[in-house]
Amino acid sequence: MKIHNNIQALNAYRHLNQNEMSKNLKKLSSGLRINRAFNDAAGEVVSKKMHSQIRGLNQAERHALDCIALIQTAEGAVQEINAMLERMRELSVQAASGSISKSDKEQIQIDIDALTDEIDNISENAEFHTKTLSNPAPSGRPGSEVLNLHIQIGADADESINLEIAGIDSNALLESGGVNVESQRKAQAAIAAFDKAIENITTARAKLETVQNRMERTYAELSHENLSSTESGIRDADIVQGMAAFTRNNMINQSATAMLAQDNQRSQGVLQLLQ
Repeated sequence: MKIHNNIQALNAYRHLNQNEMSKNLKKLSSGLRINRAFNDAAGEVVSKKMHSQIRGLNQAERHALDCIALIQTAEGAVQEINAMLERMRELSVQAASGSISKSDKEQIQIDIDALTDEIDNISENAEFHTKTLSNPAPSGRPGSEVLNLHIQIGADADESINLEIAGIDSNALLESGGVNVESQRKAQAAIAAFDKAIENITTARAKLETVQNRMERTYAELSHENLSSTESGIRDADIVQGMAAFTRNNMINQSATAMLAQDNQRSQGVLQLLQ
């Protein structure tokens, strides 16, 4: 007598259905449709490129925010210095008058020197990420450049700008050696020097505002939400679809188990007849 067995069916069931169940469970537990390259090789390549792009955009956003903070630091210092220059010009106009005494002019000179020191103090202490706004050049010249920063504002190599901030210390804004108003002629020359300094500081402030506006627009345009959504659509698992596949395979497994149980019962019945 030949007794039928179902070893091949059992092997097929174990290797095929359990493998499908394992795939479904891995997708559902990880939340990813692509866990390995063989799940979707092309999708894996595209997803990794997008992920790299998103990381670059995240870093560019931080650069833009740092740049905006640096500009705001410089703009605050420029605003204070502009007010001081206007006061110094006012004092120079007063000193240029022939109606004031020598002692009055000496006091005006003391006030101007104190304001000059305060300008240098502001420029030296206005700092962002160890970058100061004082002029490092020993001789200095009006309007000389103190900061030249290369800022990456995008995820690609060619997406960058140069930020240049002119020197705002007394050597950069005024003639080296300071301003003297102790004579009428010198006071008149000081007025012209302060006019030039105010013009330079106003130009620097306008330039800072322009760059800040550009950086704010750049930051707004750096939103990576759409790219993240696309990358998520490629890599992430569809939970509803995954649950449907898992349920389907589970039902197939249960049906196969029931059929195998019935087959085993028939085999057991034959064995009982032989006893």
